[in-house]
This record gives sequence, structure tokens and C-alpha cells, in this order.
Amino acid sequence: MDNLDIMIEKTIKNKIYEPYGYEQAILTAFDNKKKFELSTFFIAIIKTIVTLFAGLVITLSAVFAKDIYNWIYSIFNPETTGEGIIKVAEEGYLYNTEMEYINKDGINFKIENILMDDFNLYITFNIESEEILDKIDAVEINKMIITDENKNIIFCDNKEIYEKYCGENNIEYSEKNMNNSYTNSGHGIEILSKTENNIRFIYKMYSTEYPKSEKLNFDFEGFHFYNRNNNYNIDKNDKWNIKVDLLKEFYKRDTVFYNATYKNNNSKVIVENATASESEMIVNLKIKTEYKIKEKDRKDKIEEIISSIGPEDTLIDNIIIENEFGHKFGVSPVKEQESIWDTATGEITKKCIFEITNKELTDKLTLKLFMNNKEITIVLNKRS
Repeated sequence: MDNLDIMIEKTIKNKIYEPYGYEQAILTAFDNKKKFELSTFFIAIIKTIVTLFAGLVITLSAVFAKDIYNWIYSIFNPETTGEGIIKVAEEGYLYNTEMEYINKDGINFKIENILMDDFNLYITFNIESEEILDKIDAVEINKMIITDENKNIIFCDNKEIYEKYCGENNIEYSEKNMNNSYTNSGHGIEILSKTENNIRFIYKMYSTEYPKSEKLNFDFEGFHFYNRNNNYNIDKNDKWNIKVDLLKEFYKRDTVFYNATYKNNNSKVIVENATASESEMIVNLKIKTEYKIKEKDRKDKIEEIISSIGPEDTLIDNIIIENEFGHKFGVSPVKEQESIWDTATGEITKKCIFEITNKELTDKLTLKLFMNNKEITIVLNKRS
């Protein structure tokens, strides 16, 4: 007797009146709830039903999983999107707005998807137009400013619009030193798909710290469609205002901080801070080197030093983070790992972005790297 036989026999012998789950599926096949005694005939029938039911569930699950996979990869290009972003999206950390098209001046526009954590904001847009769109290879939203319910500026790449909003809302600002009311977002735009009259594209924004916003407000002045290789341009300049309520998972997300403990009398590499959000972890390092240049020699010596040692990555390589389960995570191959070399002190400040998600974090992480071919190990302990 196999496991399926045992399961069915146990169900019938117990004479269950109101069973749940697969037991309900078994008994409803008989269209009555009266007790009945065990029989080989009944077991054979029920076994067939259960086998068919299980096969159907497996098939539907496989189809559903394939649909989810295709949907995720229609939004996030793995060649240009961090693995951490794709992982959390596959696990459900992605908002499908189910927004209907909004029509204005021959344009149907909607926001399809949003993903937001401390460091990333990805927004997918969809446009239908009477214009011919398959000739274009670039699109921009004109004068867009994204704000939240607390008047934080989440994104703005237009100085005039930015200054106007700050003035209207009594927000003090400095172009060099952004305060808490302004998130200094960098961004890129990628076309996901296009047909003659439809285009889907994604804004990929990133910052040092996005607020835990509950709502996003989008204000902009139309669209600019163009081809970078010829003079094909389309401009639509109507004013738009769209408000979107965000997922609870976004504004209730955890931000995890780590403190560093140093091994092997390491004094060359210091962890300034280590912070993790849903899709990735950022570790800022300060690296002490011997490559200092006096002010009077700076112009002549910089090129000489760079040509002799190369970029800082020839000094520092094989940077990984390992969690307590032994899983290793490298720096993102698609995110820029920013470095600043202070020629006066010889110090290098390096920002490392690791594709480790919130669910892969452990209380202790180990940061490993090689500097001048010598391994350095730093233990990162989660703050309580």
C-alpha cells in the first residue's frame, strides 16, 4: 500500500463529516456527507480522483509560476537590473497598481508597477498613443516631480520645478547639501517594449535613503518621445497629476544596520556604515593607502600613480559578504560601486552594493576582501 492509499484509507476510516483541503475534495466527489464504510471499490475511485486533482494542482501551479516568471522578466531586465531586485519581486515585493488608462490629448497613460525600498525606486509606465511610437528609441517624462504625503521630494530632475516646489512648501534646500525633505535620486530610463502605438518603459531610481512613504504624487508636463539617431521627435505637453497609494510592505519595511568587528589587527580597511534594505545591502568602506600626493606635485603625480597601480580595484578585489548559512554574495555587477580617492591623505572611500536580500540576512555577516593580495576579514553584527 503506497502513501496515497494510506491517506485515503485513513480519511474514510475516520468517517470525516466536514473535512478540509484535499479531504473536502475527496468527499464532495460523492455528493453526500453520510458515513460510509471502507471498501476497495471506493478507495479505487477516490484514489483516481485524488491523483487527477493533484495532477491538476501541479499543472496549474506550474502554469502560474511560469506566468509570474514571464511577468517579472517583462519588467526587470536581468542584464541591467540587480539580482536582489528580481529576487524580492519574485517573492511578491512588487506593487501591481491595476490602474486604468488615463486619457489626455490623444495619450492613454498609466502607472503599472512600483517597487520601493530604502535604496531603489523602480516605476513602470505604459503609454498608448495615436502617434507612431515604434520609430522612437528614447522617452522622457517632462518636468516630473514625485513627492509623498509628507512633502518629501522623492524625485525631481528639473531645477525650476524643484525650486518652485520648495518655495511653495517652505522647504529649505541647498543644491550641494540635500536635506531630509529632498531625496537625491539618480535615475535611468529603459524601454521594455514597444509597438506601433504602445510603449512600456521603466524609470530606475536610486538613492542613499528613500523615506517610508505611504503615497506618491506624480506631477509632470507631458512626454518627449524621440530617436537619438535622427530628428524624429514627438512632444506632448499637457499637465498631469496622479496619486498612488503604496503597499503596506513598502512603508513598513525594515532597515537593518550592522556594526563592524575587526580581525587580524586590521587597520587598513574601516567600515563606516553597513545598511541593508529589502533588495540589497550597502557597505561604505574607508581604505588607507600609501598613495599620497603633495599639493605641489598633484598635477604631475596623479597620472603617474594611476598608470602604475591602476584603479583602486587593483588594490582591493574579491569583495564578498557571507551569511551564517555559508551563502556568499558579491558586489552588484550592474550597480556602480562609487569610489573617491583623497590624494592628500591617500584614503579611498568606496561604496559597495551587495545583492543580498532582507530574507538572506543573518545576525552575523562576514565581509571578506583582498587588499594587495592579503585577505582581510571583517565581522558585521546586526544591531539590536
